[in-house]
Amino acid sequence: AVYASLDPWVLLKSNLFSLGWGIASVIYGICVARIGTALSGAILTGVGDDALGVETLAHIKRMGIDTRFVQVHKTLSTGVANVRFDSAGQPHYDLPICAYDDLRADEETLRALFAFAPDAVCFGTYESRGDGTRRAIGAVLESDLCAVFFFDINLRVDFLNKDVIERGLRRANIVKLNDEEVMRVSPLIFGQTLPFDAFAHRVMDDFGAQIVLITCGKTGAYGFDARGTHFAPAFSFEHQAGADSVGAGDAFSAAFLD
Repeated sequence: AVYASLDPWVLLKSNLFSLGWGIASVIYGICVARIGTALSGAILTGVGDDALGVETLAHIKRMGIDTRFVQVHKTLSTGVANVRFDSAGQPHYDLPICAYDDLRADEETLRALFAFAPDAVCFGTYESRGDGTRRAIGAVLESDLCAVFFFDINLRVDFLNKDVIERGLRRANIVKLNDEEVMRVSPLIFGQTLPFDAFAHRVMDDFGAQIVLITCGKTGAYGFDARGTHFAPAFSFEHQAGADSVGAGDAFSAAFLD
């Protein structure tokens, strides 16, 4: 399957402002627009100065997503995500370098973000593979843009950068990842593979996160906070032709923040 890819961040305004990344930012924004009664979504990302960029912007506007912070890159093309599924139905991504890898967050952009006054910022790891976007994300994370930073550790195509992950953990109030990502992140950050509860408490104790969310596919999801451990089973539904799991984690995140 091939998807237009916009990766960087979603700005949530409940004003929630959501910083979105690649295809994730669009899926997340659409979910916010569809399920949120008090939420609205905007994305800070990039498209190319090309036909796919025009088509993509028009589509996400129709979905009710605020595009005022989408940057149009003159030389890099609009992102395309090539997705294949393994025998277990898990997606694997091929994501060529594209417009969202070279974002800017100059003084003008930051002033506009502060004027927008988001209540939450959602960001991930993969978008930081590009130097320009890594600097832009850093500028936002170092600011006092809002009170809530939601960090989705979205590992893609073997991009496993300890510095990027630790930077996000230090800034985030809420950290979300899936069960497979725990198995990869835990030894990288803590030097050992920890069970879910121990991993979550290390994230809260060492980095200051208030909530850690771990999704486990069809099993359900765990939430950890100062009150203890919480579990919610997954909803079951009849499979529809053409449906796949792309964006399931982003839908979960949007529903949690709603």
